Amino acid sequence: MIVFKKKITFLNLIICQFIFISAYSQIQTNTAESYFNSLYKFMYTNQDSTQLYKQKLLDLSVNQNNVEQLIYTYIVSNKSTLIFNNMDELENNLKKLDSLFPVAEKEIEVFNDFHEVKNSYFHDKAVFNIKTYNYKKAKINLDKIFKYAKKTPDSLLTDSHRGLIDVSYKVMAKMYSNNKEYELAIQYLDKSIRFINSKNTDHKEYLINGVNRQKGDIYKKLKDYKKATYFTTKALNYTLKHNKSNTNQLINEVYNTVDNYLALKQYDSASYYLEQIKPLADTNIPYGFLYYKSRAKLNEALNNTESIQEDYDKALELLNRKWNGLKQVEIAETLQSYSNFLISNNQYNQALKQNAAAITHVSGKDVVNSSINQITLFKLLQQKALIAMRQNQSDSVIKNTYQATRLLDTLKPHFKNKTDKLLLIENAYSVFENGLQATYNNYKSNKKNAVNDAFFFLEKSKSTLLLEALLSVKAEKFGAIPNEIIIKEDIYKNTITNLEKQLNQKQNDVFKDQLFEVKSNYRTFLDTLENKYKDYYNLKYNAEVTTIKTVQKELKPSTAMLSFFYGNDAIYGVILDQDNTYFEKIELNQALEQQLKLFQKQISNPKTDILSLKNNAAKLYTILLAPFLDKVNQPNLIILTDGLLNYIPFESLVKDNHYLVENYAVSYINSATLLKELENKKSRKNNLLAFAPEFEGDIYNSVRSKSLQPLPHSKVEIQNINQYYKGNLLINKDASLESFKTNASDYGIIHLATHAIFNDTNPEYSYLAFGNEASDLLYTADLYNLNLNANLVTLSACESGIGNLKRGEGLLSLARGFYFSGAQSISSTLWKINDASSATLMSDFYKNLSKGQSKDLALQQAKLNFMKQNKDNALSHPYYWSAFIISGNTEPLTSTHYWLWVLAGILLLVTLGILLKKYKN
Repeated sequence: MIVFKKKITFLNLIICQFIFISAYSQIQTNTAESYFNSLYKFMYTNQDSTQLYKQKLLDLSVNQNNVEQLIYTYIVSNKSTLIFNNMDELENNLKKLDSLFPVAEKEIEVFNDFHEVKNSYFHDKAVFNIKTYNYKKAKINLDKIFKYAKKTPDSLLTDSHRGLIDVSYKVMAKMYSNNKEYELAIQYLDKSIRFINSKNTDHKEYLINGVNRQKGDIYKKLKDYKKATYFTTKALNYTLKHNKSNTNQLINEVYNTVDNYLALKQYDSASYYLEQIKPLADTNIPYGFLYYKSRAKLNEALNNTESIQEDYDKALELLNRKWNGLKQVEIAETLQSYSNFLISNNQYNQALKQNAAAITHVSGKDVVNSSINQITLFKLLQQKALIAMRQNQSDSVIKNTYQATRLLDTLKPHFKNKTDKLLLIENAYSVFENGLQATYNNYKSNKKNAVNDAFFFLEKSKSTLLLEALLSVKAEKFGAIPNEIIIKEDIYKNTITNLEKQLNQKQNDVFKDQLFEVKSNYRTFLDTLENKYKDYYNLKYNAEVTTIKTVQKELKPSTAMLSFFYGNDAIYGVILDQDNTYFEKIELNQALEQQLKLFQKQISNPKTDILSLKNNAAKLYTILLAPFLDKVNQPNLIILTDGLLNYIPFESLVKDNHYLVENYAVSYINSATLLKELENKKSRKNNLLAFAPEFEGDIYNSVRSKSLQPLPHSKVEIQNINQYYKGNLLINKDASLESFKTNASDYGIIHLATHAIFNDTNPEYSYLAFGNEASDLLYTADLYNLNLNANLVTLSACESGIGNLKRGEGLLSLARGFYFSGAQSISSTLWKINDASSATLMSDFYKNLSKGQSKDLALQQAKLNFMKQNKDNALSHPYYWSAFIISGNTEPLTSTHYWLWVLAGILLLVTLGILLKKYKN
């Protein structure tokens, strides 16, 4: 057998959108060298010539029985097939390589760069997997490259092999970006940057530019167009200067740049860059269609409608030629853009035609059931519902909304990352809003089941992550998960949280790499867990929501529930008690939004004029509550808030010059389904664990440089509570974070009289302070790793309920974090509170609880007592009493020492009575 003794060295990696490999060769014969040089010469520009020289090399290699040369030929050919999008040829090449590598390993002397060539083969398989939407196999092939990189000393890697490893990170990022998992994609791109900077390579600028290109694409998808423009124009300018011959890359970068400038309404810049690719528009390259798609969008923005349909038709013609009759998401997305244009011009029948054509490319028996196809299908169902809405076809809208909702349920488990899952939910809001508008139309027409449909959509739009967290706990308990597996998951979660906290304090590449590896391993662990334990998976991702009938059955006779949806054009609400249900729509405009924001500003400032505040509160009552409470009027009211309504303490709204709290005990929850889960959790312990840490004034912690001033009334506050609930009071230095972590799971009532600091940039790094040092801070992220059994957690702290507003999830706050950790109900605050008034309110709150009152009633009565005692002074301002809210399961605390004594006294009297009666007889 002839051994290929001289090697091909891979110097540069150049492929398609995100892969690149080119090489020069020193071949055994002049003939082979000539063929390889011709193959490289035409690989970007002429597919027929590439095929010709590939076949010459294959014939030569077979005649020479040269396995090594065969492998190199197929590897280089792979790069050309990707450039010209020839998936059939790539698949055939990979099958040939599947059979050649075992021969190379077993029957011939393995050539010097064997591992580099084999990793290039794994990479090509991954790209093929991605293009055919088999992301699971793509990840397996890329992981083989990463595994080799981890175990191989850097000194043994060639410059081109390092480039191959780096580009594999970019491929993984591209895969996650396609899948709408943007945070994961950025993690892999940041890993690519660190990898590039840690290696001695001659192509650093080129490799970093690849990261810029992909980050620009991701930020465009995230609609952060300024950041997208920064990265994309940086990448484009580099390509124009150094790599203009890579026409696919150039036209793709111009397309993204034009899109960004269109979103920013900078039309001159969009026109300028579009002209850069006009000469490429009709050439036989895979991305030529993007010129026509971009021009259509630009003309649409400029209201030049004459050629738009022609441009879309031309783009689709080039796309169909590119994919040669295959069903493809790229075609579906272009059809969707075309349909959007037709919708904007009221051509609904034509829009529906393009929408239907798009759907055939991402669903059906002959289409791969991949996540990217499902995500695109979801968007198309959104669009289809919008068209039906414009045509006043309410039943069709509802049908499409149900279908889109079912699809959303199948997609959510795929998103392991909280940030990406929230983005998915936020982008889905228009589906629910259209569905609610359609159900409202049917409701006004007295159609059967309209209010049931509305309540279903309301529930589906709310608190996905929080509900999933509670279901996850249930799944671990009932899903037959071995304890050692649960412990392993806890270790992963704690390690991730600790590394993130360290990075939050100080940026460090070593920690970043450690965090990257741990998160990657954790995702693999979760995939294995969910595949192996089906009961666990089914329980954790149970997509069922509660129904109106179930809620009505479980509501107490004196209780009503009011669920809101805060949309773009309207606020929808359903109110129900045991016997009645009503559905209302409130028109939403800028004036109402400004009124809500003004009220939140007024009520959170004790210096606000109270007459002006009450006037605004009365107007908001008329708009937000009167349409519902005029129909259903029960003294206990559970409110499911949404959007800006999360910031409003409804008990401070005014009717007939009386605050709502004077007539209603109000509580809050994210969704009725979540409340049902919380009510299924029972804690029999009602022992108290209370904290009043010491703060020393003008000392700044190292994390946020935030002054933590003394809280002089916090100790009195927990001592007052201790009159009604016995337990463990931790004061000053004893009230440490370590004490909290050690003891919290053993107590049914947890009271924290301390500072809370909110992090606007990253809400998960908001924290409760147990002292002035960085080590004394309990972050929201820490709460995800705790396992509490608390019936009630009270956060008597500044701003404990305020958080970053995400649609459908309520406030991402410390209070919400305690639900993740296992609390059944939470008393928290909506703004910075007064230390002294807090102590008074909390004392009365716990006193009322100890008498067996429900939590909502106990807090209402505490507020009323406070208002009565301060009716003639400045403390009557609602700033002082309405910040505290109660959320979750509001059932009474089942047993208290107060009532034990009362019961004991009654039993004693009964016993004495019996004995006295016997004595008389």
